[in-house]
Amino acid sequence: MGTDKAWLDLGGQAMITRVVAALAHVTSSVAVIANDPAYARLGLPVYADTNLGIGPLEAIRIALLHSGAPRVVLAACDLPFITSEFFSFLLKLQASHQAVVPLNRDGLLEPLCGVYSREMLGQVTDLIASGERKVSCLFDSVPARFIAFSEFSHLDGAELQRFHLFLVLVQGRVAVDLDLDLALGQFVRLLVEVFGRLALRRV
Repeated sequence: MGTDKAWLDLGGQAMITRVVAALAHVTSSVAVIANDPAYARLGLPVYADTNLGIGPLEAIRIALLHSGAPRVVLAACDLPFITSEFFSFLLKLQASHQAVVPLNRDGLLEPLCGVYSREMLGQVTDLIASGERKVSCLFDSVPARFIAFSEFSHLDGAELQRFHLFLVLVQGRVAVDLDLDLALGQFVRLLVEVFGRLALRRV
């Protein structure tokens, strides 16, 4: 697209602003992990990756490294419909687990939407140093709790936790490709309000 999706406008707010707002209600402080100095405009601390090209493992490491709290809530910027209620749900489930990570509707892990204990920092650092890139290897080495979709499907907007929407800018207009199997009435109503007219097709 040529544009950082974090700044895509939804209902007058950038996607990342929505995520920050949801986090602010359940955390003592919020910071951004990004390699682009443009994120400074949010007025939040911005931490860049030290090891480039690593993926989610490095994001987890950076978050734990720069946090003074015993646990960290990590959220990707492409979760504009995420809620504070959902984060609270994850936090309540952490207990003795060092990682609490939800599975999406397809049963796939969402490592950039979870709760992580600072006790994991050593394991994450060692994995990256060994050349490992798969975040699943981290979960093999620490007490982890995976949350099946059925466990949080009752939460408001549960189907929308992941950004199942693809936006394409065409001559200054927005065309929307929407996975109709995931389109709840609430989701569609919001998009109609934001974009006016939608081009919908099954992806």
